[in-house]
Amino acid sequence: MNNDSPLTDDQNTALGLAIICCCMLAAIITVGVIVYFIARRKPASPAMNSIPAGLEQLHLSVMAFALESTAYSFLTGNLAAPYSTATPALARAELVRRVCSLLQQVEGQWRAFGYGEKDLIDLGTAEQSYRHALDDFRARATFPADPLGTQVVVTLILATRGPLQGVSKLNDVNQIREVLRARSSLDAGALLGAEIVWSPSGGNMSESMVLQRFPEMVPLPR
Repeated sequence: MNNDSPLTDDQNTALGLAIICCCMLAAIITVGVIVYFIARRKPASPAMNSIPAGLEQLHLSVMAFALESTAYSFLTGNLAAPYSTATPALARAELVRRVCSLLQQVEGQWRAFGYGEKDLIDLGTAEQSYRHALDDFRARATFPADPLGTQVVVTLILATRGPLQGVSKLNDVNQIREVLRARSSLDAGALLGAEIVWSPSGGNMSESMVLQRFPEMVPLPR
């Protein structure tokens, strides 16, 4: 004999609603758990700066001037004067200051200009690029002077910590002046290497030879 009392219609309806609510709640919880784990597996956004923290930026820059040969003796004589500093770092900085100051003084004898630069990522690459630039411009200087030539090329090669001011137009004299002024105040701590190369070593090269041996240079307005 069954003693259980039958459920009324209202009780059946309430029980059905309760079951539906429990199912919906379980579904919501399940979806929430799935979304949580998907969010945790989402890859992180890449860093805006790809250079690792603490890695300094190194820089190579090459600046070349074709000058009237009459400026050669003036420049070399002043560059050869005794230096007031003994350490290599301070001597490099003084060399750069001297050559940039002297080049500003002979602006009236500028005839062509060339510029190039490159960012470097480590000291090994910087040294290799610096040596390669030195070898390149020294090789260009190994030819006899032309007795009838009226120009000489002076090239300043620098390896530095951090980028330096450059130019956007090779024939913009105002930009060239700004670059020389900026180089004149370069801190010794920023200089890793500095070298001057004369082409040819004794001066005197024809204008056509300048543009042939230095195709990256452009004539300057007179």
